[in-house]
Amino acid sequence: MDSGNNNNNHAYKLAEFAVGLNTMACKDKPDNYWGSTETEKKYGTSHIAFGSNGTFGVTNDDPNRNLANVHCDMIILDPQLTIECNKKDGTKFNLIENGLPIGY
Repeated sequence: MDSGNNNNNHAYKLAEFAVGLNTMACKDKPDNYWGSTETEKKYGTSHIAFGSNGTFGVTNDDPNRNLANVHCDMIILDPQLTIECNKKDGTKFNLIENGLPIGY
């Protein structure tokens, strides 16, 4: 990824990480009509983005605010992602398993 004129390389900072939960996204559309804005929300996908996060509700004084010159989304259509969480009592549970939310 070329950071363009961004001398501080803020284009390489993680801006987003998300798991798609929308079961209606891209429904009844052929693959070649899927746009990235809708596809990243499709149930069973995940996506990451690098670069600017200035439009995601980050306040001006937030030290994590990144106003990079670019924002690059990458969508994983069949992620093999597992997210393990810890409860306050120390027990563990999987929130996401093989890219899909547990109990959804």
